[in-house]
Amino acid sequence: MKSTSDHLHKFRGGNRIAGLPGVPETCEALDTLSGPDRNSILLSTFSARADEAGPKDIVEGSSLHQPSGVAARDIHQLEGIIFGCLEDAEFVTLSPLQPIGTNAFLADIDQKTVFSSLRGSEVNADITTSLFRIAIARWESNMAEPPTVHLAGNARITRGQAFDQKSNLVPHFSMFGQVTIGKQARAQGTSELEYTASHIVNEIDILRSVASSSGFEVAAMDIEIGNTLLLHGLHEQGIVDIKDIMAARKEDSRCDPFRELNIDLPAHLSLDTPDIGTVLRDVGFTKGTGVIERFKEIMQIRDDISASITLDTARTAGINYYKGMCYKLRMVNAKGASLSVGDGGVTDWAARCGYGKKSFTVTSGLGTEMIARHFAE
Repeated sequence: MKSTSDHLHKFRGGNRIAGLPGVPETCEALDTLSGPDRNSILLSTFSARADEAGPKDIVEGSSLHQPSGVAARDIHQLEGIIFGCLEDAEFVTLSPLQPIGTNAFLADIDQKTVFSSLRGSEVNADITTSLFRIAIARWESNMAEPPTVHLAGNARITRGQAFDQKSNLVPHFSMFGQVTIGKQARAQGTSELEYTASHIVNEIDILRSVASSSGFEVAAMDIEIGNTLLLHGLHEQGIVDIKDIMAARKEDSRCDPFRELNIDLPAHLSLDTPDIGTVLRDVGFTKGTGVIERFKEIMQIRDDISASITLDTARTAGINYYKGMCYKLRMVNAKGASLSVGDGGVTDWAARCGYGKKSFTVTSGLGTEMIARHFAE
């Protein structure tokens, strides 16, 4: 277990502070205390800081304390659309706090971007990790005959990220999320694929309802799927270097890195491509092709959606976060700006919590704040 002094170096000015007289000894003393005793010290520290606060400090605050620039009516209207589209979903009103370490453990989010609180808590930094905690508890309570648990919610999320002042964005925002936990029943990850497809269908129905609602302007929508196994397979064969592709995609998320690698395949394929699995295998993909074929079969039930799905064979976004199928939803607003408004996919969260390899977790989210900000009239 890393000590407080080890973590101190991760923060701005940490190296300087770690060298100050008495700091190493203080860190060591803190590490020996129990959780309640550490809380007592932090409470005393914060009480002392509160005593120093004056009217100017309270009135001015910082970017963390500013209200959203999105109208509350627009968020309320969006929530109504979501509830109307998912009448059978179980919606949860989440606590604004979660156990400390929730996001670091599940989603590998650096704790310095999460607002740690007192009494073993942290402020909600992700809608899906918060929903997962509730879903896994319900799933565990029925382990004799584990059901599939599906929860949804819309909550305000806070992150300690630095935003460009010109963007007018604040560190807190509204987000809709879905989490499904279940047990694999058949080959090729069929159960998790069916629920991934279900998440996509739910969210496309929501976005279509937004597009047809008065008060919102949507010019176009785009559904892009990926499978993290595809690139991992090429990487293992020495055909590609994932880090190189990630660097190229960071510069241009829509670039085609395969052109320079003499791979006779466009980075983006229609899911309706005939014999898509064979096409992928013929150019060297060894992992994930069967999953793509099965996912295509599942999505054909909704041909009004499947016809507009594109497979990004070079997807790197979330490559260490999602464990297989994943997707991204984009919308184009009245000004012609294409914005990523949602994503989701398969994670290993249930397995990571000790529920075995046959357990699966599908998570997804829609940026309701982003939709209201960029698509409300």
